[in-house]
Amino acid sequence: DIFLSLELTTLCGVGLCGQCSCGDKLTCQYGTFVSYRFILDNDPELLDD
Repeated sequence: DIFLSLELTTLCGVGLCGQCSCGDKLTCQYGTFVSYRFILDNDPELLDD
């Protein structure tokens, strides 16, 4: 399995603003490490850069 760490400066840091959403997960609540497969399935535009 491949895991990625997603980092982004967000407005609230507690899940209220939704800026850190990755699919149906909020990285400020669930952590910044997500599987590569999860990103491909839920938010593939994160990998465009």
